Amino acid sequence: MSPSACGGCLGIGSHTRWCPTVRGAEAAILGSASERIEDIADRVGTVDPDIANDLYCLAAKARLRANEESP
Repeated sequence: MSPSACGGCLGIGSHTRWCPTVRGAEAAILGSASERIEDIADRVGTVDPDIANDLYCLAAKARLRANEESP
């Protein structure tokens, strides 16, 4: 996400959860990826719960790393 897409960076609202300006570039990438992985897990879960569980674990790992990378 570019800073121009964030209300906080534009001064017209709050920063997005994974704003790269506030959280850092690496944290923004990993945090956003964790949310996308969870969305995929939600869709996969109806077909194969085992794969969905693996995806949820991966999403949690990405979120943890994002929080570690965040200032």
